[in-house]
Amino acid sequence: YVSRFWELSTDRQVGMGVGPIPHSRVLECAGRHGLDPDTTLLFVRMIYAMDDAFREWTRKKQEKAAAKASPTPSARPSRWKERR
Repeated sequence: YVSRFWELSTDRQVGMGVGPIPHSRVLECAGRHGLDPDTTLLFVRMIYAMDDAFREWTRKKQEKAAAKASPTPSARPSRWKERR
């Protein structure tokens, strides 16, 4: 499942964030490997579970990077501090 996930991962759309793996590509992959209907259902569920976890991890990683890039009040030069 993991190797197929990474194979399918290259088909996702990437824009402002990482998009999901297209359903049509997951089904195509299952058909290409000759999976029966029950195994296809399991395959789809496993790929989507991994995809959800990957997209959540990516989102958190991007948020962390954005937080590091934006200045916080404590990181501002002293001339920006309010004068009393």
